[in-house]
Amino acid sequence: MKPPAIKVEIIHIEGPLKGTIQEFFDPVIEIGRHPECHVCFPKDMNTISRKHVDIRREGNRFMAVDHSTNGTLVNGKSILEVILKDGDVLTISKNGPKISVLTTIIKEDELPPQLIQAQPSAPSPPEALPRSHYPEEPIRKSPPVEGLPPKPFPKKIEQQDLAPRTTVENTQTPFVIQLGAQIKSFQTLPIILGKGSGCDFVIEHSALLAEHAQIYYCDNSYHIKDLTGRGLVTINGKSLSDEASLVADTCVSLSDKGPTFQFLGEGRLAEIETSPHVDDTGNSLNGSEEKSKKKSFWPFTKK
Repeated sequence: MKPPAIKVEIIHIEGPLKGTIQEFFDPVIEIGRHPECHVCFPKDMNTISRKHVDIRREGNRFMAVDHSTNGTLVNGKSILEVILKDGDVLTISKNGPKISVLTTIIKEDELPPQLIQAQPSAPSPPEALPRSHYPEEPIRKSPPVEGLPPKPFPKKIEQQDLAPRTTVENTQTPFVIQLGAQIKSFQTLPIILGKGSGCDFVIEHSALLAEHAQIYYCDNSYHIKDLTGRGLVTINGKSLSDEASLVADTCVSLSDKGPTFQFLGEGRLAEIETSPHVDDTGNSLNGSEEKSKKKSFWPFTKK
């Protein structure tokens, strides 16, 4: 079976290319000062080696391999080789430029022309045999037990007897979340946020549940749904009983202890740091009265 095509996005967080995104499909991405590197830094940045670090594809994973003199850090720790996770931040030499890495599996109809190759056709499933081919088995009935009334048939459940459920459909809708130095992009919705390892976006926070909130797209707008059943998610300081649509500049807190985000519109959710006001007794006021100290999301341009 042919392995899937994977797009690698290099997002420049700090350094001379800050605010740009570079896209690659190569199995090896070279980073350094050498003019032939895929990600080429200016030649006067002497702390960066000519061929500083590679990002290599290993199956469906990617590995960072350091070749430098001054070292490479991943999430603040020096590395020689390490398997990368989406949103990991690489620092190219100490106090050097910072980049983040995101990977996306690309469908065949979205591939660049140079990557499209003929795929072998899947074998046809075996033809089903006609019903008459199979012998009919006799229906076996249990003999009645004397003294007991016949067992009634179970009541048929009609559709109107069932409680209505909100159906969230999968949509090909991009969405980007930024939390601290972690940035992760999604090509389809819905996604689940929480601290459980099975979530689409895992947030290690003591106040969150394993599956805490869901983000989905419906009726030409983005929505958020509280999965806690406790009203822990707030929108502009008001507890979310079930779900609500997201509009630009909406403030979303996953709990009264955070984390807190701002929806910037166009499928972008960015963490904000908040400084809660307090009343005369020293108690914190609700989220609608919190003052935003910092918005850490920046506009990206693709190269």
